[in-house]
Amino acid sequence: MKILRQKRHSIMFILFILSIIFLSVYNALPVNAENRTDTVLRKIAIDHIRQIVAGSPSLEEAASKLSITGEELKQILTELSIVPPFIIEEPEPVTVVDSSLLNDNNYESNHILAYDGVSPYLILVDKASYQLYLLQYENDQRTLKQTIECKTGRNHGDKIKEGDQKTPEGAFFFVNKYSRQQLLSMVGKKNAYLYGEMAFATNFPNSIDRMHGKNGGGIWLHGTDRSFENSSPNDTRGCVVTDNDDIKLLSNYIDLFNTPIVIVDSLAMSKKEDILIQRKDIMDFLEKWRSAWAEENIEKYGACYSSSFSSQRMNRKQWIARKKIIFNAYKVNQVNIDKISIFRHNSGLIITFTQNYSASNIKHQTGIKTLQVIRENGTWKILNEHFRRL
Repeated sequence: MKILRQKRHSIMFILFILSIIFLSVYNALPVNAENRTDTVLRKIAIDHIRQIVAGSPSLEEAASKLSITGEELKQILTELSIVPPFIIEEPEPVTVVDSSLLNDNNYESNHILAYDGVSPYLILVDKASYQLYLLQYENDQRTLKQTIECKTGRNHGDKIKEGDQKTPEGAFFFVNKYSRQQLLSMVGKKNAYLYGEMAFATNFPNSIDRMHGKNGGGIWLHGTDRSFENSSPNDTRGCVVTDNDDIKLLSNYIDLFNTPIVIVDSLAMSKKEDILIQRKDIMDFLEKWRSAWAEENIEKYGACYSSSFSSQRMNRKQWIARKKIIFNAYKVNQVNIDKISIFRHNSGLIITFTQNYSASNIKHQTGIKTLQVIRENGTWKILNEHFRRL
């Protein structure tokens, strides 16, 4: 208790010191108004802290402006219930690079925060070890079904531009399948051997990729007629490549638009409890968005969207204006979401879920909603959204 009292006194002392710059207030108050003076000074100091914090991009910079340490500022913000616009970084969870943990449900991949997709299968590619993992998710349990050798881009690092021969990192979905015959007609006999029995095209680049200035395309998972033993593990132009037997095996588990492929620079696993903490933060944001929509609260709904939002050829202003018209014209009956999957993608997230919606003009509508989400001013914001009916 003594330590707690000392901390509280320290915080109050800091607040009082900050108030000194406003001592002129004393001259405007009656001499016998000491309690009132303390109250006014404290309010001025708190307002000053709020302004400094609001105008700073990080905890460290705000603390520097106030001539105190970051830990002292964190204490003050907690004491005053001030929520900063920036993220106060917590210690990173301890990560383990061990593929055997993919069979241990006490651990989760740092890049797959949740998975409950339409397809029970997920493909995880570890560029560092040139391994492809076929994972199955069922009844909240993950099973490693297959480990397959693969090849990736000639150059290391995340793909940035067309022609850099790098394999992109993030979460993507398969959007097309091409047979050997189709590949022959697409690329010609001279190049068809590179793609082998079949190829699956991904949706790279997405909105988050483009926000980071990434471009290019043609990122596929495909087979090859070339020998794996006689070629380098990083000899592709950016695609993920397996041998023909393995691509035929994988084709049994790939459901277009529903099976994700998550590509990471290096496999990293964390204890499930650490992942659950991160997951809760995102789930809280999703519920804020869902409830604002269900309650037809246009202000709270609009606050969930990034200033850079774009979808269906509409920017944020146009999207919110259209939603306001809909709210005024029709009554929302329900907005329910379940089977939620959350993937890390560069500095943002890819979130997919099953959405059930009904309103006075729509009896029942079910489909897959995909949100591309980024951090903006310290909070999650939707950069792009897409709905596909089931």
